Amino acid sequence: MAALAKTRPNLALEACPANKTRGSHADGGTVLRYGHLYGPETGSEVAGPPPVVHVDAAASAALLAIDKGRVGIYNIAVPSGYLSVDKARSKLVWDPAVRC
Repeated sequence: MAALAKTRPNLALEACPANKTRGSHADGGTVLRYGHLYGPETGSEVAGPPPVVHVDAAASAALLAIDKGRVGIYNIAVPSGYLSVDKARSKLVWDPAVRC
């Protein structure tokens, strides 16, 4: 993901104009509900209690949501009994094990 940040440093800003024109999920937006981030430069190098998601997997989910343009609400976290991530896995083709 570090290489991606260097090639597309304004990635979050690229996504913002679309979000400003879409007021809510009902209007056709996309919401990513992240677990607690862990990994390099997050302040937490190891996973804590669920829901958690590695920073690389979280970044991957954001890129997939932008690239695929799938409307919906998605849970982005390590699969657990706490919540389901099946929708993100199937519609975004997201893998919570991604590490860059």
